[in-house]
Amino acid sequence: MMKTQQTMKNKPVIILMLTLVLILTLVYWIWGASTDVYVTAFSGALFESLWLPMVLMTAALPFVSLYFWNRNGRGYRSLFLYIFVLSVLSIYFLIRMINNDSL
Repeated sequence: MMKTQQTMKNKPVIILMLTLVLILTLVYWIWGASTDVYVTAFSGALFESLWLPMVLMTAALPFVSLYFWNRNGRGYRSLFLYIFVLSVLSIYFLIRMINNDSL
């Protein structure tokens, strides 16, 4: 019972963190697809140094959100479900951007 109360206490923080990770990864991929990141040395170095963490976060976010959705009761009103849906949609649009080579 103690674990359930602790999970419910940290739930808003986890939702906020997952939402921020989703937004950061989307901004990163849109930035890389819509601009020439190698115009300046700083932006190119920043883009190159962040690519591995962004790939890992993009791949892990749906699984993490599904884990928390399953852990908190699998309700249709759960924000973890919506984060999962948005992360899958963002992966879909990223694949479309890569195939079309533009936004």
